[in-house]
Parts: sequence; C-alpha cells; structure tokens
Amino acid sequence: MPRLIAASPRLSNLRRVPAPLLAKFYRSAAPTGFDAAAVAQLERLELRTVVDLREPFESLAPVDGVLIGAIHVSAPLYNGALPVSTPIEQVYSDLLTTRGTEIARAVGIVAAALPHGVLIHCAAGKDRTGLVLALILEAVGTERTTVLADYALSAKSMTESYQEMKRDELSLALGSAEDIATALQLHLESPAEALETSLDWVASHFGSAAGFLLANGLSLAELTLLCAHLAGSHDAAAPDTQC
Repeated sequence: MPRLIAASPRLSNLRRVPAPLLAKFYRSAAPTGFDAAAVAQLERLELRTVVDLREPFESLAPVDGVLIGAIHVSAPLYNGALPVSTPIEQVYSDLLTTRGTEIARAVGIVAAALPHGVLIHCAAGKDRTGLVLALILEAVGTERTTVLADYALSAKSMTESYQEMKRDELSLALGSAEDIATALQLHLESPAEALETSLDWVASHFGSAAGFLLANGLSLAELTLLCAHLAGSHDAAAPDTQC
C-alpha cells in the first residue's frame, strides 16, 4: 500500500510513487502557496525535476520549481478548457483518445529525469496525474492492484481546505444537483473502477500501456529507461511487452 508523506496543510497528496525503493519518484497536488515547512519538506526529497501537467493558466506564477531548487517542466494535457461537470470516466476516455501525444510526452519527460528526484503533479494530484502514473506503472509491469490502490488513495489524501473550497466553488458555478454531484465526483473522488475501465480500454486497443505510449510517441529508449528505474530491468523487448 502506498504511504503518504506527512505534508503541510498547503501541500496535499504527496507520496512516493509505488516503485522500487531506490526510485526517487513522487506525486502530489500542485506545490504552490509554499510555507517554510513545505519548502523544507520538498528539499529533503532532493527533487531535480518537477513535471507540471496543468494548463499554463492554472499556474499563477512559474516559480514552483525555483522554490524547491528543481527544474520546472510544463507538460499540459488538456490543451484547453478544464472539465467541470463531465463524468470522470468520460474525462479519462477523452484524454486517452485525444491527448495520447501529450500523455506520451509527459511520460518521456519523466523517463529522461529519472533516476534523479522527480515530482509529477496536476492541480489536485488525482486525475491527470493518476492517469499518467497508471500508464507508467502498468508499462513497467506493476501489478494492477497496486496501481489502483495508489490511485484510490488520492481522494483520501486531499486536504480538508481543498475539499471545502471545491465544494463551494462548484455549488456556486453549477445549477442542478445532478451537475454538482457529477462535478464533485470528478474533482474530489478517485473511484478505482473508473481508472480500471480506462486501463482495460488501453489494453483492448493497444495490447498494453506500453503499447499505448509507444503508439503515441514514446520512444523505445524512453520505455527502456522507465523499466530500468521503475522495474529494475534494462530491457524493453517489444512494444507489446512489459519490462
């Protein structure tokens, strides 16, 4: 079971990605609004690269990486407006069917940055981060149960202040109770079945997560790097095989 790293109130959902202990690979919500405790906490992780999956307009200032002594790399997935009250399954489906290139680019950035400390995040550290990490972990042969357990932990790991802010924001922005309920699931829940449906779709259409990533632009060399650092293997024999 993935273990959370004790975080300051402004730095939620921070934990090590389930991979070999030597891999300095972490996930979190957006590391913004730093206080001294959060800065010190991140510095202890010895991060070299921060991969930001948010859209440029979501980040108020491009200083996230500077504050923690790491290179900040922008790798937006949506390339447009953010979903508000779209069903969570549809959001994941849309990303997989229309943003494969963007997903593969983000994965390639992670591959190049390892084995040095890497943090990947979006806004809440749940959906974009969760989908990208699920593909990475499955591509290197991580058990599905481990992938789903890590994803499910995201909803439990949001700070109360973030949850309260989102509830207020969505209640004001949306009119119907149905839209609000759908939006609350998208923004505050991480149902394992939603991610599993997406991973099953990937397997049925591309053979594997590795096949999906390679078909969308990840190089075999980048997949090999992921395998080396996240699965202990230096071989990635073919697009339809895992490490």
